[in-house]
Amino acid sequence: MDNKCYYGSGRFYSDDYDKSTFPMPKDPKGITKDEKDKLVKFVAQHLNEEYQIGYLKDGYQFTVSTNKLQDQSDLGEIKTNVINEENATVKISLYNANAETISKQYPTAKNCKIDNFSITTVGGVGDIDETPHVLIFKHDDNAYGDTVVVCIGKNTSGFDAVWKQNAVTPFPCTYDLESLDSDGRLAMFIDCPKGTDWDTLAAGE
Repeated sequence: MDNKCYYGSGRFYSDDYDKSTFPMPKDPKGITKDEKDKLVKFVAQHLNEEYQIGYLKDGYQFTVSTNKLQDQSDLGEIKTNVINEENATVKISLYNANAETISKQYPTAKNCKIDNFSITTVGGVGDIDETPHVLIFKHDDNAYGDTVVVCIGKNTSGFDAVWKQNAVTPFPCTYDLESLDSDGRLAMFIDCPKGTDWDTLAAGE
């Protein structure tokens, strides 16, 4: 029995997804050392401020839903109960929501910096960015080892920008997840050894 459990929040990182460079293992029950090394290095190289789009508010939520085929013969001799479809979402809220943050994750938002002005336009489905994102959540666990969740998705939630007296309005993101491979795998949960040195792994050492 493993005493590790999931609790607390963490940090969230995002990058444009490129199938040609994403290190997806071929066989989830037979991952090779080379595949593991490439995957862990890929994750480690994204755990920095370049890819951290903001700070989380109220945690990270990964949800899988299923559609099932449930039926039986008239007299109950044969029963069918199988999963025939899976769907998954990731939900976060960014505490430090601002126009530039929104432009990095909302598909119709575009940002431009000029003469020390940062100008973000929102809207326009004719100019939507269909690029999915690699989504990496990292929870620090000094007792048992860090946990990392890796998946691919697009933000489809829309958002509210609200200025309230004495309150911060987080930026909510709901990502519809896409398959990691042709078999429809939706996420990788990576439980890491205690004391994992991410800087060394990022350097490939």
